Amino acid sequence: ARLIVHASASTQVWVVSHSSALTQAIECECDGASIELEKELGETRVAGQGWLDGPPWSWPKR
Repeated sequence: ARLIVHASASTQVWVVSHSSALTQAIECECDGASIELEKELGETRVAGQGWLDGPPWSWPKR
């Protein structure tokens, strides 16, 4: 976590992790944004976001 925090001081860093210990350690050291995802019925969604809160999306026309 300390290496990621150190790198984030000079560049943008995206961390995708299944480790809650790692993400909590990073959150304690950084002021960055954290977005938690969850899988519901096979669909990955932003945790706590309602069905109508997401961006509009529709299948493109052929």
